[in-house]
Amino acid sequence: MVKDQYSFTSEGLERIALAGLAPADVWSALRSQQRLVRHLSDSAAAVLGIAASGQHIVIAVTESTVGDNDWDIVGGRPMDRDEITAFTKITGRKP
Repeated sequence: MVKDQYSFTSEGLERIALAGLAPADVWSALRSQQRLVRHLSDSAAAVLGIAASGQHIVIAVTESTVGDNDWDIVGGRPMDRDEITAFTKITGRKP
């Protein structure tokens, strides 16, 4: 099984900082056991996950030109209340 590889873009780092997130939050949410991937197009997706800190995060990624299963992290933000509710329901996670 090939795992997805993720890399920050400089814009992505700026965007997550503006959203009040640390790179470690994004990394832990991307590797979370309970995460959802929503493909937005052939080359873009939103990854919803929970950081090690417990924060619910939405991460925007685009397909990298480097290779298969490589994704560029282009942004991220905390989930809003409705997204947390839907995430909890879909994943079966207990609050």
